[in-house]
Amino acid sequence: MKILDKYCPAWTWEIVKMETTGDRLFLTGRLTLAVAEGRVYREATGTKLSN
Repeated sequence: MKILDKYCPAWTWEIVKMETTGDRLFLTGRLTLAVAEGRVYREATGTKLSN
């Protein structure tokens, strides 16, 4: 976060999708950067067993 704050202070992070199936939680997160060419983003997914 410190590096993003220093080099791209207009960044945002959000959860764009959240699902549960049985004993698992699935998330999709999106990092958005505001750059000279417009907005660019990167999405990633993760999963975890629910307790």
